[in-house]
Amino acid sequence: MIDTARAWQALLDADSTAPAEVRNRPVARTLLIEIIRSGPAAADVARPAITLGLTR
Repeated sequence: MIDTARAWQALLDADSTAPAEVRNRPVARTLLIEIIRSGPAAADVARPAITLGLTR
């Protein structure tokens, strides 16, 4: 099972360092899908997902 808080924080940290890598790599979308599948997407997950361009 994924530690969603840590996984999400890792995405946000990576985005602050190298936004193009996070926003253009399929692995970021894959990680987001795994976070969402692990339970309901809370608002604190949805907002940054939109910011990162990982949702429609």
